[in-house]
Amino acid sequence: MSILNRTELGCWFALSVMSWSETPPCTLPIDDSMLALLANTGSTEWGAMRGRIIPLLGREVGGRLQTWLIVRYEESAAYLAQKRASASKGGSTAQALLKQRSSTARPSLDPPVPVPVPVHAHVLDPKPKTQNTDAAHPAVSAAKPANPAAGPPDGLWGLPRWGIRFDPNAREFVGITDYDRAKWADTFPAVDLDGEIRKAAEWCKANAGGRKSNYRKYLTGWLTRAQDQGGSKPSNRTGFAKPPGETHEERRERIMAEMLKHDAERNGSV
Repeated sequence: MSILNRTELGCWFALSVMSWSETPPCTLPIDDSMLALLANTGSTEWGAMRGRIIPLLGREVGGRLQTWLIVRYEESAAYLAQKRASASKGGSTAQALLKQRSSTARPSLDPPVPVPVPVHAHVLDPKPKTQNTDAAHPAVSAAKPANPAAGPPDGLWGLPRWGIRFDPNAREFVGITDYDRAKWADTFPAVDLDGEIRKAAEWCKANAGGRKSNYRKYLTGWLTRAQDQGGSKPSNRTGFAKPPGETHEERRERIMAEMLKHDAERNGSV
């Protein structure tokens, strides 16, 4: 397009636009007089410009000047048709290959199924059998595995690593050192250690189903609750403690009376 001057470029543009309204579309007549009329120029000027404009307009096909727009469209249509035909042929080939592959046996990619271990009758028998000392019949251990919840063989409850364990037969805790008692006495000054430890032991014996694995933690929690409730030493009991057999209403009235008496004594009215 850079070889055309302004006049030639105007004629080329006018002919390109007029080609859309021709029959068939995007074509022009070959006659130079008709082209000069469509380009809105004279025959002499058209004759001087024709050699540079016609190659840029299109090519002669079937007695008409076919513009490059329709030429490119036809070439693109032919190219797309060829691609579609190749794709259709390739798709048929691919489907045939897939069908052939699916028909052939392939190795399974699933993980191997574990083989169940046979369970022998002596494993399911809860009663231990006596060992056979005959050399022809080797001894088979049929003892039932120990239940972890039943505790260790020594009969004590709780894990040994925590130091303190519970003896259900003696109804007492085993492993409490003097250092433990000194620390508890300093941490829980209002608690009767011996009394609370005995209470905790009786609770453990009565609730065998709730046995613990860490009895050091259990005793610490028991003593903490006793301390938070005001302690268990006789010297720490206040008048607000509930006497045996007293109802909640009676306790409320007694506490209110003691509070009023205390306020009156403080103000000097009594």
